Amino acid sequence: MGKRVSRRTGRGELKSHQKFRLLRPDWQSQLTEGLTLETDKHILTKLVYEGPAVDGDTAIQALTIETFPWEFHGKVLTEILEAAGLM
Repeated sequence: MGKRVSRRTGRGELKSHQKFRLLRPDWQSQLTEGLTLETDKHILTKLVYEGPAVDGDTAIQALTIETFPWEFHGKVLTEILEAAGLM
């Protein structure tokens, strides 16, 4: 488990969160401590409404990421946090 075979190269590849653990395992807890859906939404809200952040596709100041609403982003983030064992 953990390795997958690339269709392009035919070699086993590690998933991105496993690569991170191998490259800098000492950073993992510092980067993930306090990472929750609430924290993520709070940061995005501050950046959009009190800072210069805009959607990368529409250039509109909104709680969207590449035109997707925050709710979609929240579902993706939940899957990432669960896969990394942080939820």
